[in-house]
Amino acid sequence: MISNKENTSMLNIENLTVEFGSIKALNSFSRTWSSRVKKTGIIGPNGSGKSTLFKVLSGFIKPSSGKIVFKGQDLTHQKSHEINHFGIARTFQIPCPFTELTVFENVYTAALQHVSKKKAKDISEEYLKRFLLDEKAHINPSELSLVDKRLLEIARALATQPKLLLLDEVLAGLRPQEVENVLRVIEELQRENNFHIIMIEHNIHAIKRFCEELVVLSSGKMIASGPVETCLNNKVVQKIYTGNTE
Repeated sequence: MISNKENTSMLNIENLTVEFGSIKALNSFSRTWSSRVKKTGIIGPNGSGKSTLFKVLSGFIKPSSGKIVFKGQDLTHQKSHEINHFGIARTFQIPCPFTELTVFENVYTAALQHVSKKKAKDISEEYLKRFLLDEKAHINPSELSLVDKRLLEIARALATQPKLLLLDEVLAGLRPQEVENVLRVIEELQRENNFHIIMIEHNIHAIKRFCEELVVLSSGKMIASGPVETCLNNKVVQKIYTGNTE
């Protein structure tokens, strides 16, 4: 039975726990994302559970317990390709393009899972142009720089026409102007296509610039959640990041 709360929310997670032996990578994580909130950041120290949360949301690992409901659909035990079909796409912390395909083909094959060949071609060409990869469309992705591989990851995820895009440290290694350019393009595409974004990021300036809300994790637990500045001013959060609350 899906509750009214789950029907009106974009994403509802209840008591999500992921155990690896005696270690709880996520410990009874619960949060509801309102449909009106489009951009949420997730921060936390290494080992806090951020990437584990993304792996569960995208079906790459199964939770030990808990429940995930996305736009009224219970995705708790769905496989990764089924979750993608429901509209959740993700990038990876370490870019992993298909090196047996060209840059264009990486995006095209992703789009082709959801639309016609002509539409997939149009989408691929548009996104490669938006991320300034159009002149590199026919090379092997192994020849791309790290920055361009990250951009290809984003373009490939967006090509699936997601309702929710999970961005895993896509700004790592980018210079300040590159960060601004990438955020601007993602913002433009988000406004045009009206999808939701949850992003894991260590760049606090980018979080402030881009996100409406913030989730802070530590040792598998959520220690703060809400408006970005409110969370960053939380004394517990400040203690974790700086060692003091002054």
